[in-house]
Amino acid sequence: MKTEPSETLLRAFKNSTKLAIIALLLKNGQMTVTQLSKIIKTTRPNLYRSIRELVDDGVILKPMVKVTRNYVEKYYELNMKIFDSVKSRHIIDAISRIPISDLRELMISFLLMNSLLSSVFVEQVKMATDSEMEVYRQRILDGYILMSFSTLSDSSMKLFSKYYKQFTDAVEKNISSKKEKEKNALVVFSLPI
Repeated sequence: MKTEPSETLLRAFKNSTKLAIIALLLKNGQMTVTQLSKIIKTTRPNLYRSIRELVDDGVILKPMVKVTRNYVEKYYELNMKIFDSVKSRHIIDAISRIPISDLRELMISFLLMNSLLSSVFVEQVKMATDSEMEVYRQRILDGYILMSFSTLSDSSMKLFSKYYKQFTDAVEKNISSKKEKEKNALVVFSLPI
């Protein structure tokens, strides 16, 4: 029986190593196992096994091999077609069917992935030159980097969720017609306080 792309992704997201690989490839495009291992704190066998499983599941494309001065490197990248094929409603449908223990793992992994992406960006900001910081400032002013923190009542959260769903539906409708490469990661989550 063929697994739905949403279930394949959710299964990958439950594993913290696989999720870290996905997050880093999303952020950096192509990476080697050596580059990944400098950031992901796990054993090499676990890293290789996770990559092999992600390739087998179609989440990561087969590696591109580059030879530089008799040194062979394999570069891995995400299969964006699988991500583009999964709509928000597919994820919600899959979440409605998974056991509570799987939901717990998924939520923990999602929060850890966001922490990892934030940590990588923190390091980039720490090392940024003044001219790179000016680019960041302009991206903030142009609305490409959003920085917001709010506390919301349940009714305000429900209203936000409604507008966010309308936004994601409109974006997902246009995914197949896009011609430009994604340059932004939209990370949205609300937490009960």
